Amino acid sequence: MDGDFVAWDAPRPVLGARGRLVGEHKALLRAALVLLAVMTAWKLYIACTYHVLWDEAHFAVSGAHPDLAYPDIPPAYPWLARGVTAIFGWRVLPLRVVALVFATAIPFAVHFMAEPVVGKRNALWAAILSLAVPAVAMNGTIFYPESALQLLLAVMCGCLVRAVASQGLKWWILAGCAAALGMLVHYRFIIPGLGVLVFLGADPLGRTQWRTKGLYICAAIAVTGLVPSLIYNAVNGWPAIQFHILNRPQYAFSLNYFVGFAATQIFMAGFVFFAAMAVGARNSMVTARGTPSALVAYVGVVTFAFYLLQALVNKKIMPHWPWLAFVPLLAFLPGVLITYVDQAANRRDRGFRSALVALGPIVTLGAAAGFSIIAYAQAHGMPLPQGLSTVTNSKSEDWSLLVPDVEHAAAVVRARSGKDPVWVTNGHAQAVHLEFPGQPGSKVYTLDSPDDIATRFVVARHRWGLDRTALVRDHSGEDVVLVLQAPEFLYHEAEHVAFYKQVCTLFSDVRRDRTTILPPGQMRFDIYSARVRAAPDAPTTSQPCPLLPQVYIGRPALGDRLDVDDKGHFFGMAADPHGVTKVDILLDGKVVAHARYGLDPQGARAPDVLKYDPGYPNVQYDFDFAKGTLTAGRHTLTVVATRKDGATISSEPQPLVVQ
Repeated sequence: MDGDFVAWDAPRPVLGARGRLVGEHKALLRAALVLLAVMTAWKLYIACTYHVLWDEAHFAVSGAHPDLAYPDIPPAYPWLARGVTAIFGWRVLPLRVVALVFATAIPFAVHFMAEPVVGKRNALWAAILSLAVPAVAMNGTIFYPESALQLLLAVMCGCLVRAVASQGLKWWILAGCAAALGMLVHYRFIIPGLGVLVFLGADPLGRTQWRTKGLYICAAIAVTGLVPSLIYNAVNGWPAIQFHILNRPQYAFSLNYFVGFAATQIFMAGFVFFAAMAVGARNSMVTARGTPSALVAYVGVVTFAFYLLQALVNKKIMPHWPWLAFVPLLAFLPGVLITYVDQAANRRDRGFRSALVALGPIVTLGAAAGFSIIAYAQAHGMPLPQGLSTVTNSKSEDWSLLVPDVEHAAAVVRARSGKDPVWVTNGHAQAVHLEFPGQPGSKVYTLDSPDDIATRFVVARHRWGLDRTALVRDHSGEDVVLVLQAPEFLYHEAEHVAFYKQVCTLFSDVRRDRTTILPPGQMRFDIYSARVRAAPDAPTTSQPCPLLPQVYIGRPALGDRLDVDDKGHFFGMAADPHGVTKVDILLDGKVVAHARYGLDPQGARAPDVLKYDPGYPNVQYDFDFAKGTLTAGRHTLTVVATRKDGATISSEPQPLVVQ
């Protein structure tokens, strides 16, 4: 009878190894190279298609002003951009090709890192899987530091593993060089260094390294990568600390944000791959404690935990910051996946496990396909499928469409004054888009926008002689072209109101030229000609500032999509020195609603820049759309206010999409 029963704690029978998926090592290597070639070709297509992103323009323009560092970043990428544009021209594609070269080298660096940890065969599989983990595979389509950071981290880990295993001084030196370069690329490279420190304190093998001179040589070399940034920040009032530590974080406990952040990380790793990396890291830190593989695990786990735990209380942790952690953990991925499949109890179980593992690359292919559709549609001005439209954001606009309108305003000023006017815009983010990839050497002045103050870009623009102070000093009495990006909720954000108050005192003879809305309709620019005052005028609220709207739409905001039966609360403000009697809502030129005017909501009073209206502060309105008013499609929303003398004033026409 005993033979009919199996003890509850008896080992579960498994099928065991089923043989290699791909035969000899050379065959696997050929397959890896083919996959790498396909991925590289796809990335090159995206690089040739996608519009210039602000980060790329920022690096290129910053590089045109050589310095030891910049308010938000160390100097490496601006320096690199300067070298590339000097050789290949003031264009974005050569920059992206450089990023693509870095990304293409990542699988080789992963192989270099993983080989002493898991052996040659699994190291090659780790390199292949680096092309299947979205957080690593998507690198190289834009000129952004992520590809360089991941490449340098893999190289540093590979050198450190060899250093602690052999105590070879050359590996310590090379690890220090990789770390120094990483520090020159971005401050985020400091975080993997924390992982190394935890290994040196928590792991038995790590603690023995304190007695080796190589460790100190490595650390000394690594610190040199921070020296230029330290000098720059010390001289300029520590803008990097002000931005990254004081101004940027948004501290508030939010479980929802944390869950969303964690879900994003799992998706970008592939949920199967994420679980496998977690198991591999745990095995290396516990089961393989005291071996070089533990070093790799500590670097990955500490880097990931550093950002994940912050996401509980800081809503400004960017989703891509923890992706560095996946690079060292790739080393453990093949072994864990192979073991998982080999431990299947029967063929059916093995088939299920194999299919589950295969979902990882399938997710990557799906993400790549979606990204390709978005890039193609945006490059050709095509409407996106409804399911993909939510993926886009204001960073993907084609700013080259704005330039002809700005040049038109410049031509008007040139005809009037006989001089080429300088261009002036809100802040650094707008300026770099107008400067790159426009005419090489072009300079755009900025007006110390709230964003520039928070990010400390005012420090750089001041050093370059392109800030508000330099504009008044160098061009007082001259006509200029103003290109002002309209902020969302202008009259509901105190910092925007304060900014416009200051800007209104800087200019006289302000003439609106036109308004431009960039596709897909989320970004508006008001273009003016104006004369720079020799000294700022005294602020006044007795007359409207020509740079501020008299009829303002708060909601629906630019770019909002409404449902045909939307019952949302829509609102705005309307003011005039003659007073306003009524406000009408027009859709495609037809009145569809009469607003309730004369409101003064508690806790949301209109700003004092509208005090010129005799009815102030009762200058707000709200409205809704009656059932059947909204129909699916693209429409134009306009708000018209009737003055007490019977004349009308209106808002700028605003595109509205109803679905």
